[in-house]
Amino acid sequence: MKNILKYAFVVAAVAAVTTSCKKFDTNINGAANTTTSAASYLTLNNRVQAAFVIDSSTLPYLPAGLLPSSYNKFRKLLTYDTVATVNKPTIYNVGDVINIVGYLKGDDSAIAKRRINFRFFQPPSSFITPTALFPMQRAEESYRGFAPATADILNTVSTTNIAPTNVAPFNVSIVNNESIAGINYNTYLVRLTYTIPASLSGKLISINLTANTAGAAADIGNVNWIYAFRVR
Repeated sequence: MKNILKYAFVVAAVAAVTTSCKKFDTNINGAANTTTSAASYLTLNNRVQAAFVIDSSTLPYLPAGLLPSSYNKFRKLLTYDTVATVNKPTIYNVGDVINIVGYLKGDDSAIAKRRINFRFFQPPSSFITPTALFPMQRAEESYRGFAPATADILNTVSTTNIAPTNVAPFNVSIVNNESIAGINYNTYLVRLTYTIPASLSGKLISINLTANTAGAAADIGNVNWIYAFRVR
């Protein structure tokens, strides 16, 4: 009899917990959460993520056919062996056309306040110090929270907002949509078809992709591809 009562108690307890969880799930107010995310007093830092696409597995839910046949043909990231040919910056000429692909992800309210910026800049002297034991490693590790100074930016290509478009040189499309706690998040695949201008001639070029209007260090909406390519 005791075992039967004990079993009945366990079943009742599990049912109560399950019902309780369901109750909280159904109490989520999507409209209220969306309004909260749009509140002017909330910071925009780290609400939009920026990253470069390395290969087709970067975004596992990416629909087939959206990536160009050739893109981001630059020096490998996070590789410190600069003697190996494969790790040296790719060399291009003025007038060459290259495809640069990245993605941006954020909630709708933050996305609406941001824009797409590709900045092409020359590495400042602060990237590498003469006393660094492994200069390339020092540079790689310092770039994560780096925002290029205006004086180092050689060329900028931007959009006025983050939204689907197919107006040259940009091709932007929504590739994933999620609802987290009632707040809507979209992932945008961003493709830039870039013609290398004369202003990059003779320079070692790094690429900055940011969703900010000015770029901000330590913001996940700011990412760099250091020593991406060299221009003859």
